[in-house]
Amino acid sequence: MAEKSGAMDITVAIVTYNAAWCILPCLESLMQLVPHGGAIEVLVVDGCSDDGTQEAVQQFGPRIRLIENPGRTIASNRNVVLREARHPFIAFTDADCVVPSHWLHTLRCGWEETMQSDSRVAGVGGGNLPPGRNTHFHKALGIALNSFLGSLGSVQGRIFRSGRLVASLACLNVLYSRHALEEVGGFDENLANMCEDADINFRLRCQGNTLYFIPGADVKHCARHDLRSWLCNMFAYGVGRGRIMRKHRTFFSPAYACAAGFFPALVMVSLAGFFWPWAWLLWLYVPLIFGAGFWLAGRENSASAGRVAAILLGTHVCYAAGIWRGLVAGYPDSIR
Repeated sequence: MAEKSGAMDITVAIVTYNAAWCILPCLESLMQLVPHGGAIEVLVVDGCSDDGTQEAVQQFGPRIRLIENPGRTIASNRNVVLREARHPFIAFTDADCVVPSHWLHTLRCGWEETMQSDSRVAGVGGGNLPPGRNTHFHKALGIALNSFLGSLGSVQGRIFRSGRLVASLACLNVLYSRHALEEVGGFDENLANMCEDADINFRLRCQGNTLYFIPGADVKHCARHDLRSWLCNMFAYGVGRGRIMRKHRTFFSPAYACAAGFFPALVMVSLAGFFWPWAWLLWLYVPLIFGAGFWLAGRENSASAGRVAAILLGTHVCYAAGIWRGLVAGYPDSIR
């Protein structure tokens, strides 16, 4: 059962490894948080970085507590947070994110509002937006992700204007009950560096807890800088998703099934087309996705139509390939 809030004392946690290139703006934004109605500590758990990350954190002196973790992976770093946090609520964000000054206050208010109608709340969170610099790629990425085709309805990509019950929240923007996380055994360190948040969210829901999206708590996320790095990241997300599907046989949704069926369907219709030529019509998927990209860009009056289309198609292909890689790799061998 999720715990109720009174004065909400919160540990804000960032897990890092070699994040010197991005962590200073993140920490500076945390120093600007307005009061949320409780005590706060900022905790950084670092996986023994060798690029100056720890020196960047130490610039803030006693305002930020730094712990070094030889375990290094994201999942193990998050478990160190669970063990070391001083407060009963934990808010996670990532080193490559910048939070607005009202971030914690908005999440805390959202928690209390949802608790009035649902006492099972274990976590609330917001979305993430592309960074402030207006590159053509980030504009196109924002357009692509703010659609069902680009994000499969995930709150990590879509910009929703109202609160809602959700299946999962990304750990780059979430406020959890520490007790609820501990009750399900913490983060699965076998998942290492990908989809550990999707896994723990699934286990929270299996225990009867609920998760809610809170509008207005968006963070700016420097996701990836170009199409190639974005697609590599989507492949990695797919691998993590496939491994969770092997771990939890009930971890299923129509969207994941469609993604997993992407390649087999194209192979089967290609073979079937030699006997039933109409089967080749399924390949219309490719021009239709490109058409959707042009339509989405036109709706936003953007000149990045080609980029939006390439992001949509590449995301589908790489995510599907990653899922199959994860399904074949299985669980529990970790990705390092």
